[in-house]
Amino acid sequence: MDRRYESCRAVLDTFSNAVSRSKVLFSDECAIYRSARDGNVVFWSKENPNFTQELGHNPPHVMIWAGMTSDYLIGPYFSDGAVNAPSYSAVLETWLIPQLRRQRTPG
Repeated sequence: MDRRYESCRAVLDTFSNAVSRSKVLFSDECAIYRSARDGNVVFWSKENPNFTQELGHNPPHVMIWAGMTSDYLIGPYFSDGAVNAPSYSAVLETWLIPQLRRQRTPG
């Protein structure tokens, strides 16, 4: 967590002023897999980072996306199924850009 904070701080410090920094959007996504654990599921553990168990091909899941600027949080956005270039572009155009415009419009 400290390294992430320092990395974000370093990126923000490259901008000359607060107005420029407010235009930076950090985002991340996560896949949540639906499983009764009767198939293969990937596990990761801080205590045992070498333990893995692979997922089967294209298991059912939900993608969750969220973002943040220096002023506000955006999301979460839930997407059921695979995310590819066309579906991600559609999310940006039909959901994210309108969200950003609403945040920047006063009142």
